[in-house]
Amino acid sequence: MKETKEPIFRHERVRSYTIKFEKNDDGLLCINKKNDGFNPIELLGLLSWAYADILEQMKGNVEPDIVKREFVEQDEK
Repeated sequence: MKETKEPIFRHERVRSYTIKFEKNDDGLLCINKKNDGFNPIELLGLLSWAYADILEQMKGNVEPDIVKREFVEQDEK
């Protein structure tokens, strides 16, 4: 197989999909999603890959790759 240096996404600009969980003043959990540039098929593929990646993390099978994972710890009140 020939190695290619083409980017995975051929778009010039950075695209993002953000999911934010917040509690409102009534204590209800609100989910805010922002899609900046992905079509539905791309989103399904990316979210399926993220799901599989999380399962592998839970099993301890994750090897170094180009994914940046960040966990933010919060002080409990």
